[in-house]
Amino acid sequence: MYFKQRGPEIVILLCGGDKNNTDCGYRASQAAGSGMELLMKKATFTVFDAADYLKSEQDIAAYLAAASEDSDPQVLVAAMGDVVRARNLSKVAKDAGMTREGVYKAFSIDGNPSFATVIKVARALDLDVAFHARKSKARAGKSGKTVASTKRRQASRPSGRLAKS
Repeated sequence: MYFKQRGPEIVILLCGGDKNNTDCGYRASQAAGSGMELLMKKATFTVFDAADYLKSEQDIAAYLAAASEDSDPQVLVAAMGDVVRARNLSKVAKDAGMTREGVYKAFSIDGNPSFATVIKVARALDLDVAFHARKSKARAGKSGKTVASTKRRQASRPSGRLAKS
């Protein structure tokens, strides 16, 4: 792979073959110096921002629900930041009793908001924070054994009555 930056554009040339194929490398280096942009179609990319697509309350709820399923808490923090940006950041900050800069910093890429901040901002967004038992794991009883294994054990025990033969 060869690349060259020309102003705000990066021109990339992908070349197949293995390391022994020096002809490809030679042609690529020649192309990089002499109008390589003619060899490829230019593409324009825009920055994706999820906040541009969060239009309704249902969109926001589904987006945050999906983010909360990830094991990395930063995914949920980033998603909340997207929601805050989709709404009026200044209004959310005011409703949460925080400064605009404080909310922006807490939900930025490097942000690490406290749980209290998450709750304040969620309430300012008219969202509830709720916890539900996970469906994928059996719940543990007081003894530390799962409820499902206790029920299986009880079902396999004899009732204590002996049948007459």
